[in-house]
Amino acid sequence: MAETGLVRFTRGILVKDVYLVRGAPESVNSNTSGDRFGEYLVTRGFLRCPISSAPWLRCLAFGQAGRGPGRARLMRPLDVFRLLSQQVRERVMELFSWTEGEFQLLPWPAEPCGRVSARA
Repeated sequence: MAETGLVRFTRGILVKDVYLVRGAPESVNSNTSGDRFGEYLVTRGFLRCPISSAPWLRCLAFGQAGRGPGRARLMRPLDVFRLLSQQVRERVMELFSWTEGEFQLLPWPAEPCGRVSARA
Protein backbone atom coordinates (compact mmCIF):
# COMPACT_ATOMS: atom_id res chain seq x y z
CA MET A 1 0.00 0.00 0.00
CA ALA A 2 1.29 3.48 -0.86
CA GLU A 3 2.13 5.50 2.23
CA THR A 4 1.34 9.11 3.06
CA GLY A 5 3.78 10.74 5.40
CA LEU A 6 7.28 12.06 5.82
CA VAL A 7 10.49 10.17 5.12
CA ARG A 8 13.37 11.81 6.97
CA PHE A 9 16.88 11.15 5.67
CA THR A 10 19.85 12.11 7.85
CA ARG A 11 23.57 12.00 7.19
CA GLY A 12 25.64 13.70 9.87
CA ILE A 13 24.13 17.15 10.35
CA LEU A 14 22.37 17.04 6.96
CA VAL A 15 18.60 16.45 7.12
CA LYS A 16 16.29 16.03 4.12
CA ASP A 17 12.55 15.46 4.50
CA VAL A 18 10.58 13.97 1.61
CA TYR A 19 6.81 14.40 1.92
CA LEU A 20 4.88 11.54 0.33
CA VAL A 21 1.22 11.46 -0.67
CA ARG A 22 0.02 7.97 -1.52
CA GLY A 23 3.65 6.95 -2.11
CA ALA A 24 4.56 9.78 -4.51
CA PRO A 25 7.06 12.50 -3.51
CA GLU A 26 5.22 15.79 -3.21
CA SER A 27 7.83 18.11 -1.72
CA VAL A 28 11.29 18.08 -0.22
CA ASN A 29 12.60 20.14 2.67
CA SER A 30 16.22 20.38 3.75
CA ASN A 31 18.44 22.18 6.22
CA THR A 32 20.79 23.07 3.32
CA SER A 33 20.24 26.55 1.86
CA GLY A 34 21.17 25.33 -1.65
CA ASP A 35 18.08 23.11 -1.63
CA ARG A 36 15.65 26.02 -1.32
CA PHE A 37 13.40 26.71 -4.28
CA GLY A 38 14.62 30.31 -4.63
CA GLU A 39 18.24 29.14 -4.78
CA TYR A 40 17.22 26.48 -7.31
CA LEU A 41 15.70 29.17 -9.55
CA VAL A 42 18.84 31.32 -9.22
CA THR A 43 21.26 28.52 -10.11
CA ARG A 44 19.25 27.75 -13.24
CA GLY A 45 19.05 31.38 -14.33
CA PHE A 46 15.34 31.97 -13.72
CA LEU A 47 16.12 34.59 -11.05
CA ARG A 48 19.05 36.98 -10.98
CA CYS A 49 19.65 37.24 -7.24
CA PRO A 50 19.21 34.81 -4.33
CA ILE A 51 15.63 35.18 -3.18
CA SER A 52 14.31 32.55 -0.82
CA SER A 53 11.48 34.25 1.01
CA ALA A 54 7.97 32.88 0.71
CA PRO A 55 6.37 36.27 -0.19
CA TRP A 56 8.71 36.59 -3.16
CA LEU A 57 7.86 33.12 -4.41
CA ARG A 58 4.15 33.89 -4.09
CA CYS A 59 4.71 37.01 -6.20
CA LEU A 60 6.43 34.92 -8.84
CA ALA A 61 3.66 32.36 -8.81
CA PHE A 62 0.85 34.89 -9.10
CA GLY A 63 2.28 37.22 -11.72
CA GLN A 64 3.45 40.08 -9.50
CA ALA A 65 7.22 39.60 -9.84
CA GLY A 66 7.84 43.08 -11.29
CA ARG A 67 6.77 44.71 -8.01
CA GLY A 68 9.54 43.43 -5.74
CA PRO A 69 13.25 44.13 -5.31
CA GLY A 70 15.37 43.43 -8.34
CA ARG A 71 12.40 43.51 -10.75
CA ALA A 72 12.57 39.81 -11.61
CA ARG A 73 11.03 38.80 -14.90
CA LEU A 74 7.53 37.46 -14.79
CA MET A 75 7.01 33.72 -14.44
CA ARG A 76 3.72 32.07 -15.32
CA PRO A 77 2.13 29.92 -12.57
CA LEU A 78 2.47 26.86 -14.79
CA ASP A 79 6.23 27.49 -15.15
CA VAL A 80 6.62 27.83 -11.38
CA PHE A 81 4.69 24.58 -10.86
CA ARG A 82 6.79 22.77 -13.50
CA LEU A 83 10.06 23.99 -11.99
CA LEU A 84 8.95 23.04 -8.48
CA SER A 85 8.07 19.54 -9.71
CA GLN A 86 11.46 19.28 -11.40
CA GLN A 87 13.24 20.39 -8.23
CA VAL A 88 11.40 17.76 -6.16
CA ARG A 89 12.42 15.03 -8.63
CA GLU A 90 16.07 16.15 -8.61
CA ARG A 91 16.26 16.33 -4.81
CA VAL A 92 14.71 12.86 -4.42
CA MET A 93 17.05 11.36 -7.04
CA GLU A 94 20.02 12.94 -5.24
CA LEU A 95 19.21 10.82 -2.18
CA PHE A 96 20.00 7.68 -4.19
CA SER A 97 23.63 8.82 -4.38
CA TRP A 98 23.98 8.66 -0.58
CA THR A 99 26.14 5.73 0.51
CA GLU A 100 25.58 6.23 4.23
CA GLY A 101 23.02 7.74 6.56
CA GLU A 102 19.70 6.84 8.13
CA PHE A 103 16.04 7.24 7.31
CA GLN A 104 12.71 6.91 9.08
CA LEU A 105 9.10 6.97 7.91
CA LEU A 106 6.75 9.15 9.91
CA PRO A 107 3.20 8.35 8.70
CA TRP A 108 0.48 10.99 8.80
CA PRO A 109 -3.17 11.19 7.77
CA ALA A 110 -4.38 11.49 4.19
CA GLU A 111 -3.69 14.55 2.08
CA PRO A 112 -5.06 17.76 3.67
CA CYS A 113 -7.99 19.46 1.94
CA GLY A 114 -7.15 22.20 -0.51
CA ARG A 115 -3.48 21.31 -0.85
CA VAL A 116 -1.89 21.67 -4.29
CA SER A 117 0.35 18.80 -5.32
CA ALA A 118 3.76 19.34 -6.95
CA ARG A 119 3.66 15.95 -8.64
CA ALA A 120 4.07 16.01 -12.39
